[in-house]
Amino acid sequence: MQRSTLFAVLIFLQCVAGCEKDVGEPWIEIVVKQNSGQVSFEFYQELKERAQVRVGSLIIGKSDLINWEIRKRDFRTGAYEIKFGVVPSGYDEIIPKLGGAVPLEDGVEYQVTAMRNGYGWSSFIYNGSR
Repeated sequence: MQRSTLFAVLIFLQCVAGCEKDVGEPWIEIVVKQNSGQVSFEFYQELKERAQVRVGSLIIGKSDLINWEIRKRDFRTGAYEIKFGVVPSGYDEIIPKLGGAVPLEDGVEYQVTAMRNGYGWSSFIYNGSR
């Protein structure tokens, strides 16, 4: 399955799981930070001005594999920042069901989707412990 098709399907599945509104707007900007092998994600929306927002769900994967998916139990709240593999309080780990996130591979490109009342998509190349 091509990357764009995979993530279109993932966004649809997230909506089925609990979108509150039309997910077309406002877009969520995903800021990816890497430091010594750790990856974290921050989320922003342009409302009246750019502001950090909480997200209800997050999916990280590559074209043929979902490494990690988490979803907030109550979509009216969420986390401002999420570290890869660390399930924030109030979230459920959807993929994988047991055993934690599938580790990221050095030098591989990953896609990220985030959703609340809007959604966002980004990609990054994991640089390992560099």
